[in-house]
This record gives sequence, structure tokens and C-alpha cells, in this order.
Amino acid sequence: MSKKNLLILGGIMKWFYAFLMLLGRICIAAIFFTSGLNKFTNFDSNITYVASKGLPFPSIMLTIAGILEIIGALSVIFGIRAKIGAIILLITLIPATILFHDFWNIADSTQRTMQMIHFFKNISIFGGLLYIICCGAGKFGFDCNHCHQHFADQCPACGGEIKDTVHPHK
Repeated sequence: MSKKNLLILGGIMKWFYAFLMLLGRICIAAIFFTSGLNKFTNFDSNITYVASKGLPFPSIMLTIAGILEIIGALSVIFGIRAKIGAIILLITLIPATILFHDFWNIADSTQRTMQMIHFFKNISIFGGLLYIICCGAGKFGFDCNHCHQHFADQCPACGGEIKDTVHPHK
């Protein structure tokens, strides 16, 4: 394979990887976006559930969690301050995982198994959010449009090299 063909193939692969990062961001944020909306569309039943866990101010907690989930999800999906959006989602994920999927406190084996599955699903989501915090949104995110504002040799959002304030991989 010629050097020219290798360069073309390398460029195609970079775009393919960027697309996969976008798809991954959409997949991981979708659960938070729908959960955030659900907190408002089924507000009364959700308040009852939150109150059943003994949490104070269930309506306030539910409203804050819903807003954070929607804002964090949109941030991650569109790649607008995706790292901050992922941190916001972690802030909602950690207490929800510990408080609502406490399989270690459940006696019924079927319910314990279901809550254990949800607990470890959230651990997997946690890992995906950590990846976004470390790597950012990638090329297909609005964060990438701000590369020229950083005083560094490498764009923190996509990893691309910065040359004279012109984004070289657009």
C-alpha cells in the first residue's frame, strides 16, 4: 500500500473514530436525558418513590436531579463542555446508584438480583462518563470549535495539534 493510500486510510479512520465517539456520547447520555424528562412527566409517582427511600425534600431533590440530568445529557450529546456535563451526570449517578440500587439491603432474591443488575449497569455508565471526562467530546462536538482559545500544543477536546490558531483537522 502506498504512502498516499495509508494517509487516506488514516484520515478515514480518524473520522470513523470521531463518529464512534459521537455515537458513544449519544448512547451514554440518552439514559440521563430520558430519566431527567421522566422525573417531570411522572413527578408525583417519582416523589412517592424518592420519599419511600427516606430522603428529605423529595420534590426539591427530584427537581434538581431532573434538571442536572437534562443539562448534563445535552452537554455530553452536543459536546458543549462535555467534560463538565459528564461531571454533572456523575454527581447525579453516584447517589442514585447507592441510594436506589442498594441490592445488599434487599432480602427477596429476585429483587436483589434486579437491583444488582441496575447497580452494575450504573458502574458501567460511571466508567463511560470517566472516559468522557478524560478524553472530551472528540471532533464531532462543539468543544472542538474552541481549540484556538487554548494556549497549548494539543486541543484538550479532540487531541488534535493546534497550529497558529487554525484548527488543522476540520
